[in-house]
Amino acid sequence: MDIEYISGDHPVLAPVISLLRARGITGLTPPQEEAIKKGVLEGKNLVLCSGTGSGKTLIAELAALKTILETKKRVFYLVPLKALAYEKYSDFRKLYSGLNIKTIISTGDYDSDIRTIEKSDIIVATYEKLDSI
Repeated sequence: MDIEYISGDHPVLAPVISLLRARGITGLTPPQEEAIKKGVLEGKNLVLCSGTGSGKTLIAELAALKTILETKKRVFYLVPLKALAYEKYSDFRKLYSGLNIKTIISTGDYDSDIRTIEKSDIIVATYEKLDSI
């Protein structure tokens, strides 16, 4: 399935689709396509279990960005390890700052106070840090 399919049903994601094309992403993998068809972008809950490199993160990004762009609500992107949190924070910050989406990191090493969190769109955190927030 071509990535443009998404912006047809979800026009708010059109700028995101442009960014994805610039990253060289032009199509969806079978697990991504299935998640879209099952309604992840309509707010339906689902468990996406597939192999490494199959595109789980992109589905999470699309759902998060749709929420941010449509509702102006913030989202948490949770990871099990601090190193992975920093990697995702760096990626998201670089990728989405052009859309005026503010990404922060909050782990044991990188603390963010509640005022910073409240002014952010994407909060990348470990499970333990979310518990303390």
